[in-house]
Amino acid sequence: MGKLVSYLLGERGPTLRNTKNQRVLKFLRREYLCESLMAARLRQGVQDMHYPQFRERLRQIALEEQKHAEWFREKIVAAGGIPPEMPSADFTAKNSWEWLVRSLKEERRCGDDLIEGMVEVGELDRGTVEGLRAMRKQESRHRDAIQSMLMRSDAYAFWPE
Repeated sequence: MGKLVSYLLGERGPTLRNTKNQRVLKFLRREYLCESLMAARLRQGVQDMHYPQFRERLRQIALEEQKHAEWFREKIVAAGGIPPEMPSADFTAKNSWEWLVRSLKEERRCGDDLIEGMVEVGELDRGTVEGLRAMRKQESRHRDAIQSMLMRSDAYAFWPE
């Protein structure tokens, strides 16, 4: 029996665990980028937003997205990884409506990835899963807020030059 346990926990155990850890680290890095880029998109868009009534809510969402990014950054470092560098990104749009559409699509994509991550991380760290669940709820509220703004905006409104 001792040889079986040694075999299962010896060479095969760490190899399987390292593979799982690498997948989790990859997920954390991807989500860090997603949240960081979303925060940057919102900070930039709020400056040019045609509708002043949307600006404060978008600022709040940007702050929450930045907190999410920092949470992922902390998890990456705790797992022994290095957070990825932020790519330069262009968030241009023809008008506020188009910008909101793009932001909503990005918010949906990032939120959907969180579900995948909960499954991936769940076997290793229950605390992280709880953090992801809370984040998923916030992301859902962000999507609802952006969608509401989109429904109250004009697709033909001008974007400041």
